[in-house]
Amino acid sequence: MHKFFVKAEKPAVALKAAVLGWVIVCNVVVQLLHPQLDALGIPSWPMFGANILFFLMESEPFGVRIGKILGGTTLGLCAAAAGLTLFQALGGAGLSRFPAAMIEIIVVVSIIILGGAWLPYLCNSVAFLFFSFGAYNAANVRAHLLGYILAAALGNLIMNGVAILIIKAVRKAQAQKTI
Repeated sequence: MHKFFVKAEKPAVALKAAVLGWVIVCNVVVQLLHPQLDALGIPSWPMFGANILFFLMESEPFGVRIGKILGGTTLGLCAAAAGLTLFQALGGAGLSRFPAAMIEIIVVVSIIILGGAWLPYLCNSVAFLFFSFGAYNAANVRAHLLGYILAAALGNLIMNGVAILIIKAVRKAQAQKTI
């Protein structure tokens, strides 16, 4: 049985503190650059979404996490943009809002879920999440699709890439008993 509270081990606290420091640095930098990024059509939420997902995928090796996040964010955002196009085409064909939305959702979600059997680096829970979030503002995602994909890639490669380096450095120091 899992315990709700556990005794914190010093190495785990040191590792979490190092990663927390990096997350704070990322937040400060992104907030300072927010107006410039916005002007370029690069939103910040995909950056942080990619970063949050990295830490939710703890059972996966680092390289797998990076690959699945990169592929999943790209597919999910493209699916949100394509889903809007499908929704509008169905509406233009005379379907009312509810059936058009259901067809869009069924088609996209079916591709993501069933496609995972063949393409796990693209069709995964990351794609499903980014499709879901992207669908709420699909017109903006479609208008600035490249900026959204770039933001997710930057969040994944920079934020998560440096987090990997920090984790490896702290673990190495712990193995050498320097912390």
